[in-house]
Amino acid sequence: MLLNIVRGFGIHWRRLLLALLNTFGNTFNNRSAMILDEIREQLANKIMIDLDVWNDVLNDTTPGNYGCNHWDASVDYQDIYVNIPERTFVVNSGSFSANLVMGASKGEHSFNENYSKPFSANGKFDFKNSKEIIITEISIDIDSDIYGG
Repeated sequence: MLLNIVRGFGIHWRRLLLALLNTFGNTFNNRSAMILDEIREQLANKIMIDLDVWNDVLNDTTPGNYGCNHWDASVDYQDIYVNIPERTFVVNSGSFSANLVMGASKGEHSFNENYSKPFSANGKFDFKNSKEIIITEISIDIDSDIYGG
């Protein structure tokens, strides 16, 4: 079918399109390479479950010295911009919440505090194989003040 479309173009365009098809034909025909939405979905899932990233966020909040009962991060893959050639990404908006135990070392005098903030992020990724990506670098931008607006 693509060959029939190519035949309708002038000779110069035809050569260009045929060169592109020869170069990228396996990607288009076999779907061996990941498509953009697959990369975005994997990035969103990896960001939402990355314990190290969210531990770092919690460790940088103020005031500090508290425990955490539960945390949750939410990212919609449609809010992620991906630059495949440079292997970078930007998360335009996500949300993070945690149930913090303030004064946890004081036993019965401790109390729970909800920490819920929007965040953005940017980072780099690489291809582990033809079906999976890995995040190699990430920076989260979030208001670290638990009581801040």
